[in-house]
Amino acid sequence: MPTSVTYTHSFPFQFDPATGRPYPGMEVIVHGPRGSDRIVGHVDTGADLCYFSGERAGALGLDLLSGRAVTATTATGLQARVYLHRVELEFLGRRVQVEVAFSAGPIHREVLGRQGFLDQIQLGVRERYETLLLELEFSRTS
Repeated sequence: MPTSVTYTHSFPFQFDPATGRPYPGMEVIVHGPRGSDRIVGHVDTGADLCYFSGERAGALGLDLLSGRAVTATTATGLQARVYLHRVELEFLGRRVQVEVAFSAGPIHREVLGRQGFLDQIQLGVRERYETLLLELEFSRTS
């Protein structure tokens, strides 16, 4: 049986000045206990968590090193120490409480992963047209 999917939000890919190439990404707002920050993250269906630079922690009112320390492994097998903190992510008019990973050192890209982002939406990617299509999960009719 055919399936029909409707999306109410469409976003052009972001441009990565480091690579000179577009990528599927979008802006979210991260709210901490004493501040907020806008982040343009790479949408990554292989990432379990949202992963942000630890340099942002202070502006959000977080003590980076007080978070739960864990070792994250990238798709290429590299390991990095990260600190998990509970924050709010805001996107598409929704705010959700989520545990995100903040890096201990510099990172190449910030990531919007499965927990807290992808589990809240229905995602479509039109690579040929460099477009992300999104729909909030609670607004689905099927």
